[in-house]
Amino acid sequence: MDVTRTLEGKVCSSLDECLLDEDIGGFVGTYLFDDIQKVKESNKLMTALFGNEENLEIGENILLANWDNWSPED
Repeated sequence: MDVTRTLEGKVCSSLDECLLDEDIGGFVGTYLFDDIQKVKESNKLMTALFGNEENLEIGENILLANWDNWSPED
C-alpha cells in the first residue's frame, strides 16, 4: 500500500511518517546517501526525511545516532 501523500501534484509526506527514528538513519545511510554531511546541510532533504517539526529539530541527532544501524557487522 502506498502511503505517499501529495498536494498539487507534489509529494508532501515525509519518511518519518513510515519509519521509526531508529530506522531512518540506517535506511538513508545504507541505501540513499554516502555522506551524512550532505544530508544534514540540505534543508530540502531534512524536511523530506523529518516532516514533523519536532523530529526536524532533532533530525541531525537521529541521523548521527542511527546512520550505521543497517551496515553489515564486521
